[in-house]
Amino acid sequence: MRVVGRMLLGVSAFGCVAMATPSSSGGAVGATAPQKAPVSPPTPPKAESAADENCDAGSSSDDSNDSSSSNLDLTSSDTVAYSSRMIAAARALESRRRDRLFDDPYAELLAGPDAMQTVEDKAQEESSLPPLEATAAATAAAASDGVPRDVQRRLAIRTRFCDDFFEDCAGPRGIKQIVSLGAGMDTRGLRLRASGDTKVFEVDQALVLRVKGALLTQAAAADEVAAALAGFRERRDGGVGQGRVVPVEADLSVEGWQGELFEAGFDPSLPSAWILEGLTMYLEEKELVALLRVLASLSSPGSAFCATCVSAESVERAQNSASPLMGRWKWGSDNPQAFFEANFPEGWSFNGVTCGTPGEFPQGADYGVGFVGKAPAYVIGYFSSSSSSSSRGGVRRVASLAEGQ
Repeated sequence: MRVVGRMLLGVSAFGCVAMATPSSSGGAVGATAPQKAPVSPPTPPKAESAADENCDAGSSSDDSNDSSSSNLDLTSSDTVAYSSRMIAAARALESRRRDRLFDDPYAELLAGPDAMQTVEDKAQEESSLPPLEATAAATAAAASDGVPRDVQRRLAIRTRFCDDFFEDCAGPRGIKQIVSLGAGMDTRGLRLRASGDTKVFEVDQALVLRVKGALLTQAAAADEVAAALAGFRERRDGGVGQGRVVPVEADLSVEGWQGELFEAGFDPSLPSAWILEGLTMYLEEKELVALLRVLASLSSPGSAFCATCVSAESVERAQNSASPLMGRWKWGSDNPQAFFEANFPEGWSFNGVTCGTPGEFPQGADYGVGFVGKAPAYVIGYFSSSSSSSSRGGVRRVASLAEGQ
């Protein structure tokens, strides 16, 4: 696979999701999300067991074929490296809870000890503070560094909502191509159920994907974590009851990045599910519009879309915060549903859900969590027809690109 430049996009600690509902009977409006099996997680593996300290994020090369590196420098200016491990640490923390919304047995391994310590210290600090008042103002002003105190709960809800979207697409909707943009240390392709012929394309910068693959491969071979990661190779290669995870090293900021997706086996003539979790806020509006146009051109009828977003006010607060991640936020919208409707062709329909709305996917997003304050919305969308000329020509255009014409 040809390696493009390092990706400049990352995953954020919290945000909102956008959802669209089909505009014809061909879609599954209001379809009931599949019931999750009772969670009985294996003991999370220790991150140190698979760590390889010879990788320096600051000196890595995109042209390198070395996939054994397994350490990301959390002090690096690389937003993707820093963010991907911090978000994994937050997922690991949620997975320890008795009332967890999801279980990610890989998260602690992928986070590494430094990120785990940072997130654990923050959680300990918050546990000693008095409860917040149930107002957005109280939430916004809760932390002197500008970072809201309810980030962990928001992230847990966001992860579960996107999990449900994944399983709805891979299950009832029968979509065989799921593409995670800015995938980071996400492990949905390993921990969630999909048929053996489902491909889960994880698109991110080369360093993050190689570190992730090395950590998981090393852990699967280590006796001390064999129980926790049993079957990783079978899952990775499309074993029974699991999809096949396909890493795609690409730079979303470079025109033509979809060529890497084609080389990895993506077929634009088939329905696809797109997941943009914690990504949109790191893009300028024009960059996001350009990305959405590419996704629309790659989507066949039956495709689905899920994006997490933040409000314009949240972006303003973030840019003035002490967080090195939130300080890089660029785009937010108080009406993301309208934004996506305006930037997708005919045949797509969308629905927005605010984090904290009572209920579960696809209409609610609190999962019984006592959520404090008003959070940005989630948006999901579905493509039920190809009535517009742009969408009709999309498959032909990308097919030509895939053939190098």
